[in-house]
Amino acid sequence: MVKFSVEPLRDVWGAVMGMAEKHWEETEAYQSFPLNPDKERYINYNDIGYHRMYMAEKDGKYVGYLGVYVTESM
Repeated sequence: MVKFSVEPLRDVWGAVMGMAEKHWEETEAYQSFPLNPDKERYINYNDIGYHRMYMAEKDGKYVGYLGVYVTESM
């Protein structure tokens, strides 16, 4: 069974980046630019509640993630 949770990004950054790097490597169309997210900015936004990181876990291992920004309606 897959378990879903909201996690502090600073606690799961390594797992998220590991999955993001694998996805980037498998996506040839996007290889023209480096995968270089602004870690400090992401974590800061997550810390202040502007960003949420949802994690999917199976058998004690992270198997997926979804990061979303939460803001007032524009």
